[in-house]
Amino acid sequence: MTDRAGLAAVIHQALEPGAAAHQVATAAGVLRSLVERAHHGDAAAEAASQHALYELHSRSDPATAATRRWLAAWVYPVLDRYIPGSSLPATASAAELGAAADAMIAARSRVRHPMSIHLFSGAPSAAEISRFLEHHWLRSCRFYQLVVEFAQLRDDFADLAVLYDNLFEETGGGDPSKAHPPLLARLMRHLGLASSFTERAVMVEEQAYLNNRVRCARHEDPAWGYAVLYAIEAVTSSNHRNIYQMLRRAGVPEDACEFHRMHGMVDDGHAARMWTSIQRHAASAGFRATFLRSLEHHFRLTGPYFDALWHELRQVERTSPPSRPADPPRAG
Repeated sequence: MTDRAGLAAVIHQALEPGAAAHQVATAAGVLRSLVERAHHGDAAAEAASQHALYELHSRSDPATAATRRWLAAWVYPVLDRYIPGSSLPATASAAELGAAADAMIAARSRVRHPMSIHLFSGAPSAAEISRFLEHHWLRSCRFYQLVVEFAQLRDDFADLAVLYDNLFEETGGGDPSKAHPPLLARLMRHLGLASSFTERAVMVEEQAYLNNRVRCARHEDPAWGYAVLYAIEAVTSSNHRNIYQMLRRAGVPEDACEFHRMHGMVDDGHAARMWTSIQRHAASAGFRATFLRSLEHHFRLTGPYFDALWHELRQVERTSPPSRPADPPRAG
């Protein structure tokens, strides 16, 4: 059997009702072995292990939740071990950490990527916009779960107040119809795109990016999770304003764009409030070093992911039938 098929088989056995402890241990050992091989340059092992870890993270069946979480946690220390330290000089204070983090985010922001420049400043086709949004759904629909994962391990009420304020907004501020995933799903339905939580990433670069977000949110050291959550929140407003404008230029009606219109306004505030929590932890030199290590690794995965997505968008454009000149420039 291939690595992927063999790993899938042992994990399936481990997740069966009544699975024996040795079956769960076997699955953990196979997964951990493939993660080790992946970090020694085995591309097949990388694809198999990222796919398996993504399935462990993204499946939602409660009956297997504890086993899936244990299997994933078994490989997190291996992943940690291979992540290099930050290339930046050590910071001496929270203020220095903030300056270094914001400079890294500004320099490596996704809005600087050629794909973003094409989508937001060029003339993207309906097919390109649709494919971009299909991946955007995979990144965005479960963000609230990252906040929940991270909050579960915190016991500082000042931290929890900020995190649950964020979660309150993510889930609609008391109005389920205003919850963020349903608002994004409204756009997806308008464009005839899938918007189920059962949608799955298949691109290995995308799985690696999404897997790292979960690993960081679940990490016992809060610096890992804070770095990734802050990186996401810090760019969301500007990114979503650009997406909103792209959609409106493409003729998407205002009501279908509510998710991006709203995020274009609120997430700068989320990032600012989150930074108040980060500042309290940043008195520790260890926290500052790990925060930058996590932030740099997040962007190390973001780059190849967006490169692969950009390649996919260009392939979609090449294979799509040309629009008639008289067609209105709308997405859908």
